[in-house]
Amino acid sequence: MLEEIRGDGAVRTYIKAGNDSLGVLDYTEHGFVHAAIVSRTAAAVLRRYHSSPRECELGRIAGYMHDIGNMVNQELHALTGATIAFRILD
Repeated sequence: MLEEIRGDGAVRTYIKAGNDSLGVLDYTEHGFVHAAIVSRTAAAVLRRYHSSPRECELGRIAGYMHDIGNMVNQELHALTGATIAFRILD
């Protein structure tokens, strides 16, 4: 399922646009590399606490998508991103 999310055109657009927006504000990279690192880290933490494979996969997806709201704003990107993610994942 993560591979579907990684290949989704909308998700890719949101990550790129968020990274571009943050770049203007002199933030460090928050694009595809960052998304992949957070995705792997989320799964590693969940595995460490003996979560199920399904929970680990959901953690990877959440980690990968966690910054998609940055394309709208940085301050409230979690709320914006949750709304966007809901529409994609629904």
